[in-house]
Amino acid sequence: MSENHAPEPAASRGTVPDPASSTSDRGSGASDIVLEDSLHAAVGGLRRILVGAGTVVVVAEVAWGLLAPTRPLTSALVAVLASLVLFVITWLTVSRAAAAPLTVVAWIAGGYLAKVAVVAGAVLGARAADLDARLVGIAVVVSVVVTVGCEMWVLLRVRVAPVTPRTD
Repeated sequence: MSENHAPEPAASRGTVPDPASSTSDRGSGASDIVLEDSLHAAVGGLRRILVGAGTVVVVAEVAWGLLAPTRPLTSALVAVLASLVLFVITWLTVSRAAAAPLTVVAWIAGGYLAKVAVVAGAVLGARAADLDARLVGIAVVVSVVVTVGCEMWVLLRVRVAPVTPRTD
């Protein structure tokens, strides 16, 4: 059974009112900037890439924790947990930034602040709990480098015009 779906309204596709327009022509839709579908596709691609890269990083951390008999397994578990949190932070901040284009800088900056807090908390927490802070530190730094690399790779491939011409 097929259903007829009405076209998605512009407001739900991620339109942003043009701040330079007057209030009288905002309702016409002529001055709205419509986000490119390629940005939303890139964010979906980022999720797939982050899942793949996160799986590789977590497997490597667990293998390192299991193969190094002098390191407690608890250190590897802390490293895995911190890495997963870093991957989730990256996904959430980029997806929220794409959904709310007026607050892109705030979402991305907030994501980096959250990543710094997770790195500091994981390393200092491991040191305070007398775990192997070196394993945790290396693991979270690798996770940050991988997440930022994935983020850059995906966002550099997005084809978005830097300026949307007005149609007056």
